[in-house]
Amino acid sequence: MTFNFKKHVFLDKILTLFTLLLFGLFRPDYVVMGAWIFLIPYLFMTNRKNLLKHFLLATLIAGIWIFVAREEYNYNYNFMNLNGLNLYPFFSWGAGLMISYLIFEHYRDKLNNKNLKNQIIVFLLVYWLLLLFGETVAYHVFNIRNLSGTFDSALPLCNCMHAPNWMKLVYFSLGPLFFYISYLLGLEKSSNVKDKTKKPKAF
Repeated sequence: MTFNFKKHVFLDKILTLFTLLLFGLFRPDYVVMGAWIFLIPYLFMTNRKNLLKHFLLATLIAGIWIFVAREEYNYNYNFMNLNGLNLYPFFSWGAGLMISYLIFEHYRDKLNNKNLKNQIIVFLLVYWLLLLFGETVAYHVFNIRNLSGTFDSALPLCNCMHAPNWMKLVYFSLGPLFFYISYLLGLEKSSNVKDKTKKPKAF
């Protein structure tokens, strides 16, 4: 089974749109948990099981971050929690990092010069735009409020991300950290493959 680029772009867009629509029907924590779980069979269905290591890394980063910042999350919804850890941001970060990477892969394929610097720039643009979009929609459309950061200054223009400045810095840094660790672990070489019959292309 070969990699069908156009088909995957279409499916990824449908998945993203469908997930957003579900926010208006079900509890946000159920939606992000469902998206996180569905990503596993989805990678197999779209012949991208080579990205499972990226998924595990995204989940690990999400878990570490939520453990470190567990006292900073107190929402206006009674979200699921596990031993005091709020699961809404956990699943949001795990799924969000992975979805950012899937979208990034579509644009990376179009780069004429596939060197590391160009790939990082493209990933940062995708990740930061999705981060701002997600924070804006969650706050203004779905009324999701982190009560712990209600009185903190928000980002200008979008009036989103009501959190201490150190948390804003972490939010913008988690994506680059995810990409950099992927590179250090050699995951980027194995992910840059469009056909099982072809050898991975190094940077």
